[in-house]
Amino acid sequence: MRWRLRLLGLETMGAIARLPLGAFQAQFGPEGKRCWELSRGIDSEPLVPRLKEETVVRRLQMPAPAVSLEAILIGIERLVHAAYCDPERGSRWVRKVMVRAALDGGGSWELPVAFREALADPQDAWSSIKGAILRKPPERPVEELEVELVGLSAESGKQAAMFEGKGKLWRQVQEAVRQLGTQREAPSVGKVVALDPRSRIPERRSALAEIESDV
Repeated sequence: MRWRLRLLGLETMGAIARLPLGAFQAQFGPEGKRCWELSRGIDSEPLVPRLKEETVVRRLQMPAPAVSLEAILIGIERLVHAAYCDPERGSRWVRKVMVRAALDGGGSWELPVAFREALADPQDAWSSIKGAILRKPPERPVEELEVELVGLSAESGKQAAMFEGKGKLWRQVQEAVRQLGTQREAPSVGKVVALDPRSRIPERRSALAEIESDV
């Protein structure tokens, strides 16, 4: 829309306000009507303040420019654990981490690491962060490191499912058996079935029954 406004020579809000609403709306539709109203100070929407995202930041000044990637990884790992232990994080989980570095000779390096799910354990977070750094390490020696926890979740825990997990696991077992059944000379897969748990003879207490597949 801004590109089209420039083509029409409309560079200021005053220029838009001097135009009739009908003609302007015919050119730009509902968005044009909103723009025209704002240019005249017409705004009935309630004021919505911008929400500042809560973050936790930890920094580390290197004693000398770090050339070794191992030294850089050690420094970042320390910062990750320190940030997770910061009282400002509390018990909230973290969805994303920003890793930054000030480089020797000027310039900076930044690496965003988004987790598949919010993480509460710094060691789990560090595993994902380390992998991302190894794929895209800083290109020059590092003078200062910074770790910022962003996307802090509201929850402080997760509700585990009591029954869904077993059902999902059993479906995975059945799928594995089905795939084995498609192979030539597929090995038999069995499950232990209780017969007479109170029997004094071990062989009569249970038996191994073959798991049948749909193949």
